[in-house]
Amino acid sequence: LSTDDPSATEPPAEEAAETPLAESMPDGDEPAATEEVAAAPIPEGVGTITGAVINGSGGDLPSGLIVELRGYDHDVASGSFNEALTLETTVAVDGTYIFENIEMPPQRAFVTVIYEGTLSYGSEPGFVTEGLNTLDLPITYYQSSTDASSLSVDRLHIFFEFPDPSMAIVQVIEVFVVTNPTTFVIAPEEEGQAVIEFALPENAENIQFDDSTFGERYTRTENGFGDTAAVAPGMGQHQVIVFFEMPYDKKMDFAQPINHP
Repeated sequence: LSTDDPSATEPPAEEAAETPLAESMPDGDEPAATEEVAAAPIPEGVGTITGAVINGSGGDLPSGLIVELRGYDHDVASGSFNEALTLETTVAVDGTYIFENIEMPPQRAFVTVIYEGTLSYGSEPGFVTEGLNTLDLPITYYQSSTDASSLSVDRLHIFFEFPDPSMAIVQVIEVFVVTNPTTFVIAPEEEGQAVIEFALPENAENIQFDDSTFGERYTRTENGFGDTAAVAPGMGQHQVIVFFEMPYDKKMDFAQPINHP
């Protein structure tokens, strides 16, 4: 305080020490903040979902990746999961992503998915439990290759069913379990082209599949069929289930050609 101002007199030390800071400030001025303001609490049933995308092939991630968040609610009556929400956000340069202020009621399941062309890569599902308001859903991305020479059939299961003796047929179910030992997704060279082909026994008729049809995922070949779906890395990660019928009159000769290791 200037000593030239007759109205400005310094209070005694004792009084100054006891004067509250707010009272010592001129009208209109506020004291500087001395501590951080506590963050607002997260409302109940609302939370944050985070994750990171890593390149399982060892290279850099593509730029501009979009990650999609999907939420599913469990229908107790039917036992199925019904889609409850879909949101999108951009993957950061370091591969991380975040979804904030997400409704997270108990029992809701969340997955995250990224897309590159016709290929998709998803996280494992995360389930909300009572009191949980954060989930971490990492995603592994793989670079693609069209070299299918390393693919092998890890297991082949064959089942026979005899629906009606009067029909003179046997129904055959085959399950091919395919292994990709590389760190690349094996994709078709062109859209609609088969990645891997399978031979079927002679006289196989009425060929069907459990998850698609000819003209969609599967293609017809001279000796069987082809699968256009990309094959992800891992042992036994890719599965094909095919149904067909063969003539049967009390006995039959069955030979399944194997055209892969």
